[in-house]
Amino acid sequence: MFYIFPLFRLLEFLIGMWIFNLWKEKKFAKLNTATFSLVLLFVSMYFVGQAPESYRYSILFVPFIDFFFVSNLSDKKSLMLKFFASKPLILLGEASFAFYLIHQKLIILFRTYYPEYIGHQMFFAISSLVVISLLSIVIHLYIEKPVEKFLKKLVNSKIAT
Repeated sequence: MFYIFPLFRLLEFLIGMWIFNLWKEKKFAKLNTATFSLVLLFVSMYFVGQAPESYRYSILFVPFIDFFFVSNLSDKKSLMLKFFASKPLILLGEASFAFYLIHQKLIILFRTYYPEYIGHQMFFAISSLVVISLLSIVIHLYIEKPVEKFLKKLVNSKIAT
């Protein structure tokens, strides 16, 4: 319940929007903390087992991930910025809502119908990630975007009348 219910994820979403707006408005000075932020992120991952489960799946990583992105995306010459601004990652970011909506159900489905792959955890993780990512992109391009376009057209026509 804590992991998948959108209302419990609202704080993370709002923090992400706040950080993006600060970054977009250039409120952050150029930070030379990229390496430190990466180390801090990996340290938090190492000690995640000691945190209560409800925090592990929600707010625990927010400060570390935010610090990592702010540190790495503040410098326009950053390789990290170029990487995250690439077309494939922008598309994955746009499809992330579809990913969020389908990933839990698909993982359960994969475990039910392909239990022989569960013993091969790395294979299961990589293949699940690839399949879910591709399906998320398809959902985004062929369902989300057309519905969004339709709704915008509908709203604009209602406003115009």
